[in-house]
Amino acid sequence: MPHVTTPDVHKKLKQVKDRKSNAALHEGDHVRLLSKPTGYTSSELPLTIGNTYIVRYLDGSNVCTSTDQPGLDGHYSRSRVEKVISKKT
Repeated sequence: MPHVTTPDVHKKLKQVKDRKSNAALHEGDHVRLLSKPTGYTSSELPLTIGNTYIVRYLDGSNVCTSTDQPGLDGHYSRSRVEKVISKKT
């Protein structure tokens, strides 16, 4: 029997593919926080879900970004952010 997918499944697959485009993150990019980090130290970072932060540097599967506290940077998994695409006019 052939594999059949619904439009909802296609939409979800596209969202997953779009998220994987985070591999193209670079220093200085803006990212939106999707979920709070849960690591031992990162869970205490002043971060707000939905806020936009600036990428300071990348470290393997982790990202270092600005936080809600000026002068403090946070280090956590890239899977917790999505790249914000700027709309140039």
